[in-house]
Amino acid sequence: MLALLALSLAACRAVRRDMWMLAIHLGLGLVIFGAMWGSDKAHELRSHWLGKDKIPAGEVSLAPGEQARLGELTLKLAATRVEYYPADEPRWQFYFETSNPAGQVVSRTPIHPKPGQLTELGDSGIQLRLMEYIEQNPTRDRNGLLPPPIVKMEFLRGGVVGQLAMAAKENSRRELLRLMLFDTEQDWLQAGRPTLMLSPDQAARKYQAELVVFNQAGFLARKTVEINKPMHCGGYHFYLAHSDPTGREVVIMARSDSGLRIVYTGLALLLAGLIGRLWIRPIWRKISTRKKQEACDGD
Repeated sequence: MLALLALSLAACRAVRRDMWMLAIHLGLGLVIFGAMWGSDKAHELRSHWLGKDKIPAGEVSLAPGEQARLGELTLKLAATRVEYYPADEPRWQFYFETSNPAGQVVSRTPIHPKPGQLTELGDSGIQLRLMEYIEQNPTRDRNGLLPPPIVKMEFLRGGVVGQLAMAAKENSRRELLRLMLFDTEQDWLQAGRPTLMLSPDQAARKYQAELVVFNQAGFLARKTVEINKPMHCGGYHFYLAHSDPTGREVVIMARSDSGLRIVYTGLALLLAGLIGRLWIRPIWRKISTRKKQEACDGD
């Protein structure tokens, strides 16, 4: 393709004389060359012949405080943050779950227990009495997450009574309690694995990862990356590709910027050439023709 463009420029004098057509041809050539320069094969050849340890793309999984090698750079995850949408209710929600023999949830029913009253949990024959719902912190944290509560409950099934205090762990997205009010575990399995789930019922609004980048000489940059807001440093664009619901572990994806500036320059030339050829040139010709006609009419 590049050879054909070069031949067209060499053979067609009209193209060389028309600056807009010249810009179109040069822009297209730069786009193709830039794409080739940034290809996997070009990175492989430069690594083999020039000894450059730059990779075309890669990804690493990191937890806060961990670091990993990626090509010639070292990445360190300084911290993570998850921001949440406001909750519909000012407290964590209760759900009653049943599962199939493979452990897959087949039903999840929201329940709304009131303090001191018995609440039926589906058709399991289990009743729940909420004794206390204690908020450890009455306000949301700085990320908008509802604080984890301490819940004191009483369960009844036939003549079996169980009491327990359930505390959600910090930064927890849900807590599960297997309702083992049966004679044997096999009876619990046959009953559909009845389980109580406690969740803040909040969707994540934004995932963030504070990334630190080093090379052999030392520190390069430190920046917070988000989904669709990458960090450009050391010849790479770093993206937050994935985060677990709590933000405790993230996947950082890196893409080489080799050839990218060449492609952008080619696109700018191509766009300028198209605008000039399709708009500026016809308008200029029309204006020039009108001026000539006006000059002739004046004579």
